[in-house]
Amino acid sequence: MNSKDICNGCKACLSTKDKIICSNSLCGQQYHYLCVNLTAANYKKQRNWECPDCALITLKTQRKGNNTPVQPSRHPNSSFNDGDSFVTLRPSSQKVDLSDYMLRSEIAEIIRTEIRSAISTEFTLVREQLSNFETSLQYFSDEYDKITTTLKTITDENTLMRNENISLQNKMKDLESRLAHMEQDARQNNLEINCLPEHKNENLIKTIVQIGNAVSFPIAESEIISCTRVQKSNPASKKPKAVVCKLSSKAQRDNLLGAILIYNRKNPKNKLNTKLIGYGDTESPVYVSEHLTPANKSLHAATRIAAKEKNYKYVWVRNGRIFIRKDETAISQIITHRDTLKSHLNIYYQNSRSIRGKLQSVFLNVLNMTYDVIVLTETWLNDKILDSEIFDDRYQIFRRDRQSSTFSEGKEGGGVLIAVLKTYSAYRNFSFESKCEDLWVTLDLAGSRTNYESSKIHLCAIYLAPPVNSSILSYFSDKIDNVIHHTSENVILVGDFNLSFITWTKAPSVSY
Repeated sequence: MNSKDICNGCKACLSTKDKIICSNSLCGQQYHYLCVNLTAANYKKQRNWECPDCALITLKTQRKGNNTPVQPSRHPNSSFNDGDSFVTLRPSSQKVDLSDYMLRSEIAEIIRTEIRSAISTEFTLVREQLSNFETSLQYFSDEYDKITTTLKTITDENTLMRNENISLQNKMKDLESRLAHMEQDARQNNLEINCLPEHKNENLIKTIVQIGNAVSFPIAESEIISCTRVQKSNPASKKPKAVVCKLSSKAQRDNLLGAILIYNRKNPKNKLNTKLIGYGDTESPVYVSEHLTPANKSLHAATRIAAKEKNYKYVWVRNGRIFIRKDETAISQIITHRDTLKSHLNIYYQNSRSIRGKLQSVFLNVLNMTYDVIVLTETWLNDKILDSEIFDDRYQIFRRDRQSSTFSEGKEGGGVLIAVLKTYSAYRNFSFESKCEDLWVTLDLAGSRTNYESSKIHLCAIYLAPPVNSSILSYFSDKIDNVIHHTSENVILVGDFNLSFITWTKAPSVSY
């Protein structure tokens, strides 16, 4: 049998009436028309039919790679070995028209192409957005670095200016002190005479000579450099103007003052007066002293008042310095400024209601304060805020921020602070503290420049966050009672109890 009469699908013999030949001149393969899924009607209509292989090549060329094969049908009357078959045979009910299959393939390819295009477009947009986001993120990162650098520079400059400010203040105080000493030293040859009656034609030089004669210390007119009256510090005063006399030397001045002091001691009932120096028959006391600067005069007056309040027996001036002594057995003490006269603590208290956002203003206000102790409640501070941001180096700072409290743990705000001048010895007393927001600081006043009856004061700063119930109040009251009963020193309680239901009454202030 000629091989050309064999079906390339089922390998069975072909007859003229049921065979169909590929129209491709390079191919020429022949099949049973049933093996290639053609009906008898379609078979008669076919003129330019291509075999499945050629049709597949054409489809690939047109659709760029569609390799879905068309499986030929098996001749219903043929019989052959399944192992030698190259074509999948299907029942006639499963036969699909090749044009329908190609249409579905085309639609699927179009869908795939559109999906790929859409996904590609979206990915391109995402990449662009990510690139823009990366650019923006880098910009903000650079700006943050700039701000951080600028903030550090400002912080360093601020710290430097604070230190310079403190240094300048110390230098200014030192210069003021030196200037005060120079002013006083410039008056070292001077005497000041008070309560000397005024006359139109008075001769003050002769009056000084008469004072010397009255106290048995003769003075020649040539030893008196100048003598004049000075303006009153208080124009409304009815006392006569003071007389300032400059002698030839400091030794001469001191000798005259010594002679007057000896005379007054020897004649307690007839001390230096106007009658002794020829000012009529009326005995009016005349006071002769060193010529002090206005600042030292004010300090001398304050010292005399303080000495009277404290029952100090002696106050005197020597070489422009003011001295004080309790009695004959006590040691004399020099008074250099008003703080030396203090007998109580100056304590400032305020509910600050957060100082985190106003650190600079608080710091500037503190610089102008001269309080011994500053107590603040509701500070709203945390461990990120340094003590040096609030107070200058004159103060020792004690803090109990909110995170160290048990009753109000987790709540925003709260916190208490105590600042003590470094001239006082102070330490935090943890043994007195409770689970509330209370801060205890003990001030050891022994050896301080003040004069206290007790050597220690226990100071408590307390803030009770609302609402305050009876159990919290009772708990803290028991703690206070325990402290008071176990110490003999003074206890000062300062703070905010948030007890709005109590009708508070005004009470007189008490000094400790």
